Amino acid sequence: MNDEGFFISRPGSQRVGMGGELFTKYSAMTQQANHILGYDIAELCLYDPDKKLGQTKFTQPALYVVDALNYHAQIEKEKSEPSCLAGHSLGEYVALYAAGVYDFDTGLRLVNERASLMSEVGGGGMAAITQITVDALLEILRVGEGLDNLDVANYNSPTQTVVSGDLEQLKKLSTMLREHGAQYYPLRVSAAFHSRYMRDAESRFSHFAQTIHFRAPNRPVIANLTGQPYPSDSDAIRGTLTQQISNPVRWVDTIQYMLDAGISAFEELGPGNVLSKLVEGIRQSPKQQPLSQQRVSHKRVTEWSPEKTLAAWASENQKQPSPKEQCILLCPGIGGQYFLMGRKLYENSGVFRQAFDRCSTLSEPLLGESLSLLVYSPLDPNATLSRTLHSHLANFAFGYSMIEHLRHQGIDPPVWWAGV
Repeated sequence: MNDEGFFISRPGSQRVGMGGELFTKYSAMTQQANHILGYDIAELCLYDPDKKLGQTKFTQPALYVVDALNYHAQIEKEKSEPSCLAGHSLGEYVALYAAGVYDFDTGLRLVNERASLMSEVGGGGMAAITQITVDALLEILRVGEGLDNLDVANYNSPTQTVVSGDLEQLKKLSTMLREHGAQYYPLRVSAAFHSRYMRDAESRFSHFAQTIHFRAPNRPVIANLTGQPYPSDSDAIRGTLTQQISNPVRWVDTIQYMLDAGISAFEELGPGNVLSKLVEGIRQSPKQQPLSQQRVSHKRVTEWSPEKTLAAWASENQKQPSPKEQCILLCPGIGGQYFLMGRKLYENSGVFRQAFDRCSTLSEPLLGESLSLLVYSPLDPNATLSRTLHSHLANFAFGYSMIEHLRHQGIDPPVWWAGV
């Protein structure tokens, strides 16, 4: 081990000819990939005769294979292994493979399923935004009229952010950004990746991932979802990897964590050097509080119900508690449930969403449908969760997820009270 971090490329870095002689050098792994995918991976990467390399369904498996082979080649060359790993978006799957979380075949099956599901999502787009700070961009997205269907997909550097969502709203955003001197670059993608539009694909991928046992990483792998090391528990790894599909890539937090941990050198694996340039930009910028660690202030709360937004909840509880003050949370009972309750939390809090989706997975055999999709993607937003089974499970999932979210924020009251 050395004080070096490896990071692995992301979709968009693929090009015809990638992999080169690696397919011959690692012929056994290449043949394994051919068997799993059902096509010649070397032919796709080296020649792309049918012009499929740019399609998500083929891009992701191709990059996974090439990056995995690159990793083995780099280890053989350097005669040592990195002390820390990270991957941007798809690259995270290679980082987990390199850390021993699963074998090459399992990783490729996961990637192939992910690619297949994501390729079925149509519509939407993405754009890279530069020459504007993250805070300034987030403020535009917050107050800009007609931008409510846009999400941040990648926090790539202090002055480069990728936005994902509705195509018409992306056009509106580009006009607003010009007024602020920012640069807008539309990306050539088929859908709005790392956004709310990927939730159905994420839910279906979660079911597939249930069949996989994940081993604890043998070295830190910094997660896109949190900007923190992956957990060691199999279920927690599964949840973190699954939620990455519809959540933003926190690349700034990831690299900053590695820098703070004493990583002195970075090696980019895979085609291109885009990530290396992003790392230099992060190095040279003043250190900021990681987005994944920004928290609401600890407030003394009198009541919480799903009707209240986080902003309303915070504004009603301005008084800062002394160390001796107790926080008593009141959870709603039957009759307090409704479609889209806690939507902002589900969209913005990875901890809340992971907890709710865990409840959804466990309850699906009873409901015969996904609780997450039922609550947060309803066909009729004006309807109510009136059936007893649905209302009980929805209220429990909301309450459990809220508790997990608040504990993650450092709020763990000694007293809880719930309605019937």
